[in-house]
Amino acid sequence: MAIAGTFVDYLEIPNFEVLDIVLTGSMSNYNWTRFSDFDLHVVTDYSNLQCDDLAEALYQAKKKIWNDAHNIRIRGHEVELYVEDIKQPPVSQGVFSVRDNRWLQVPKYIQPKISTGAVNHKVQDLLVQIKHALETADDSQDIKRITDKLRKMRRAGLDTGGEFSVENLAFKVIRNLGYLDRLSQAYHATQDREFSMENMDHSKDGDAVEELRAALVAKQKKIQSQDDDEVYDTIDSIMTRIAKSHSISGQKLHDMWVDKYKQIPDTWIMK
Repeated sequence: MAIAGTFVDYLEIPNFEVLDIVLTGSMSNYNWTRFSDFDLHVVTDYSNLQCDDLAEALYQAKKKIWNDAHNIRIRGHEVELYVEDIKQPPVSQGVFSVRDNRWLQVPKYIQPKISTGAVNHKVQDLLVQIKHALETADDSQDIKRITDKLRKMRRAGLDTGGEFSVENLAFKVIRNLGYLDRLSQAYHATQDREFSMENMDHSKDGDAVEELRAALVAKQKKIQSQDDDEVYDTIDSIMTRIAKSHSISGQKLHDMWVDKYKQIPDTWIMK
């Protein structure tokens, strides 16, 4: 209660109404591990702010700042704070009200049916995509796309298969391996580069377009024999390499190309 009370004070929301304080997630269930944290949720009604969309963004930002700044642990497990909308309760088999000292949803032990092979396959597939994004991304949106994909995948898994779905378990493995933190760090580092102006000479950015043209012409026969997906992958790989060598974003290279040739590279090379 003391932790939650301090968190509510930190939110600095006038007339903030605490409807409940609950413990949820794996630590209130039978599927906790040594990596699990205490998910402590302060329950309120987002609509009280009269701007539900902004409320979620505000509470998410406040949550991130708080959790990044604090390292509160109970018996070795980290405590994560979250503002929960009463209209959108979390997917969890166990929910305990810390405020009222009672179970709102008593967990039941059910032998989970886990497809280890499917989880491992999903993890390996995601790791390939994540590592590719970390190694080649020259645009913060490249990082955001894979991060959004991971969160949407997890939500879909929770909605259809619950906590033991392949998607949710794969997400947890990725998180425990530290890749969510690496994606977050890469996203912010890429954004910093995009917005920084110091020591950047863009006087020769136009050379990138000519370099792209030469590279496409050199691979024209190969590209013209490929299907649509292969064409996209080949051209994307070329553009990523050239944009990175010129310290510009792939989007900027694309825009400069269209400005000069009045069509996208995919269409131009098929002439």
